[in-house]
Amino acid sequence: MNPNPKPPPRIKLTPKKYKELCSQVWGRDRGICQICYRDTIVPHYHHVIFRSQGGGDTIDNMLILCNQCHHIIHHGPRHSAEYRQRAVERMGELNGNANKM
Repeated sequence: MNPNPKPPPRIKLTPKKYKELCSQVWGRDRGICQICYRDTIVPHYHHVIFRSQGGGDTIDNMLILCNQCHHIIHHGPRHSAEYRQRAVERMGELNGNANKM
């Protein structure tokens, strides 16, 4: 068994479809960071399961984050694992299956 299996191929969205998806995420999250619950001036659309790890461009895999929280998740030396876990838990809450992720 391959210890590093390739993620399944992603369906690449057209810019128009991606914009529609971001609009749906915005409508659901109401422009509020789903980690710290502050209003976002410039939203960052975060993939809970990274696309590089097989996560899709779907509403059930994306959250709005503020710049600070998004930076911490991807680049923060401290608390980044905690923030990633919070994002996973929040995504589960939004999808109605908090204990399944």
